[in-house]
Amino acid sequence: MSRSASRPVVALAATVICLTIICLLVTTPGISQDCIDYSQYMQWVTSRDIEGACNAVVRDLAFTANLADGLQVIDISDPTAPAVLSSLLTPDAVRYVAVHGNFVVVAEWNTGLVLVVDVSDPSTPTILGSVQCEDDIRGLDVASGYAYSVFHTPYPGNAGLQVIDLADPAQPVIVADLVVGSWAWDVTVADGHAFITDSNGLEIFDVSDPTSPVLIGTGERGGRDIAIAGDLAFVGSGIGDTGVWVYDISTITSPVVLGVVRTYDEPRGVAVHGNYVVLANTYSGLNIIDVTVPAQPPIVNLVEEIGAARDLTIADQRAYLSGYGRLRIADLSVPEEPTLLGELSSPGMVGDVAIDGNFAYLID
Repeated sequence: MSRSASRPVVALAATVICLTIICLLVTTPGISQDCIDYSQYMQWVTSRDIEGACNAVVRDLAFTANLADGLQVIDISDPTAPAVLSSLLTPDAVRYVAVHGNFVVVAEWNTGLVLVVDVSDPSTPTILGSVQCEDDIRGLDVASGYAYSVFHTPYPGNAGLQVIDLADPAQPVIVADLVVGSWAWDVTVADGHAFITDSNGLEIFDVSDPTSPVLIGTGERGGRDIAIAGDLAFVGSGIGDTGVWVYDISTITSPVVLGVVRTYDEPRGVAVHGNYVVLANTYSGLNIIDVTVPAQPPIVNLVEEIGAARDLTIADQRAYLSGYGRLRIADLSVPEEPTLLGELSSPGMVGDVAIDGNFAYLID
């Protein structure tokens, strides 16, 4: 028999052998049929590596906070059609959410209760632990295993920063508690520093030792929200007059205002996207600001069609806007011309939103 004539027989034999091996693998007891660990078997990989393929889309999530219904986990793998994957009813209304590995930290607005929620299985979020902080929480961030919460109480006008150790998610512990200005609005942690906007303006704390924050710098202007990018800080303010204050923080102990951008109404969310700052406004939609020249940053677009928002998060060329009963997703691949990709209606007043891969965590 010629070599060319033997090829069909060899191919048929190989096919039978492969099918037999596959059947044995699928039917053998002890081997999961839901998700096979392919690293234990020979594989022919062409265009993509299938190692870990069973978990490839597990983190396609957005976490959102709703004042009525607690924490919502949103599947955003298709940004044109975000869908609720699961929800968790919390003891009281929650306003803020931040991602911490396989956990999210959420803060109840009125009661001051801070919850640690296990989202390793995003279809069934579970409360692991909680800690009682001061009530009327106004801002929350998580960095390097610690949660930072700022609060203010109108009467008698107290405000402060509390630092929570998350080393044991089942038993979070307050490890620092200190006074800030009489009205605290937001906190952002970056490069070992906590930036707080309050009635005293901008306050910068050294948190290289989170158990002992030290005030090292102050700025003249505070606001509702703050974003950090390298040696620049952007503070969105609606106190007195509305706009964004651009700080030079290259000398961290002496922040200096470089420029101011006046806006139509109050920026409630501030986020940095490359050489642009994106603002979520209370009524007028999105402002896009070019900060290539920080001292003279021009507004390059006001996109009213995307609608008003209370908070803003940017991830993977997309802006996630929450507030007023909706989560909206906008495409920022062309920053000067953002376009609405999709939205999800929610029964409550949507609060904070946090992104983890293609998933969103929403407080609703």
